[in-house]
Amino acid sequence: RNSPIAHMAHKAMQNNEAQHGVSRYVYPTFAFSCFFFFLVKAVASFPLFLWPLVREVEALLALNEEPAAELMLPWSIAGQRSKRNAVRVGICLMMVLPTLLPTESYAMVKDFIIAGPMTAVHLLFPAVIGLLAIWRHWTLLEFRETRCETMQRIRE
Repeated sequence: RNSPIAHMAHKAMQNNEAQHGVSRYVYPTFAFSCFFFFLVKAVASFPLFLWPLVREVEALLALNEEPAAELMLPWSIAGQRSKRNAVRVGICLMMVLPTLLPTESYAMVKDFIIAGPMTAVHLLFPAVIGLLAIWRHWTLLEFRETRCETMQRIRE
């Protein structure tokens, strides 16, 4: 199987009439320009999809909520920077590496993603999120009651 770009470039070389005419340069030029514009579009739109995902993963990992990070200690800031870079590189690798696999391996990875994580997300995620929300609400209620009791003791 040839890619569309290779097909367009090869088409110019197949036709004997195109060997002597302007068409000899037209197909390769359009093939290169299509490739170039697609590359620019992909590079320009990748951050639009990646940045919200990175922010969600960083919020999920709660890297900024460590006590040392809240105190803005120099060693903590350097550690946060390296963790943030590791998260970003990891996300990019998880997005790009499957596309570099051979076709058969990629098909197996795609089937695994559809069968495993996608099913778990659609079936388990809503139930787990509901359970966590209820548990968080109970915890906040306990803290709220404890705070009221503490304030009463302080007033006495």
